[in-house]
Amino acid sequence: MEHTEFELHCDNLALCWLLKRVKEVGRIGRWVIRLAPFQFRVIHTRGSDNLVADALSRVFEGKVKEGPEAICGTILESLPLVYSSLEEHQTNDAWCKDMKQMVITGAPGAKNFQISKNLLCFRPKSTKRGRWVVPSILKPMLLKYFHDSVLAGHLGAFKTYRRLANNF
Repeated sequence: MEHTEFELHCDNLALCWLLKRVKEVGRIGRWVIRLAPFQFRVIHTRGSDNLVADALSRVFEGKVKEGPEAICGTILESLPLVYSSLEEHQTNDAWCKDMKQMVITGAPGAKNFQISKNLLCFRPKSTKRGRWVVPSILKPMLLKYFHDSVLAGHLGAFKTYRRLANNF
């Protein structure tokens, strides 16, 4: 007896579908065929019914302090080191540089913007905390971090957008 039969419980409904249609899926089907020698059965368990496994695939969204010390909610130290140079990138970005100057001079076009810890922040009227202003050169990198990284948590397009929009 080379392999022991087992059950694979997962919240990936697509995997259950895939294993039933091996011949229809081309290249992915070849990966499934490589799994064929193993005797297992995939059982779909909804993520909301499997809280332990579901929690492992989600990013922790801790509560942010409120009050005057929480001008911008995201803690830059929790992002990759490249984001620690946000101040430098804002200084080099023409739009950010102009907006910072408008905030300093009190121009009417900058009423929802403020400077915190020498960084430009945007505070929408209806929110309690601000958001870091991201220079255009960092936007693809930021999206990659919140979408592609191992810690991204498979949130889907809307939730990924909301996480980004809540912080940047």
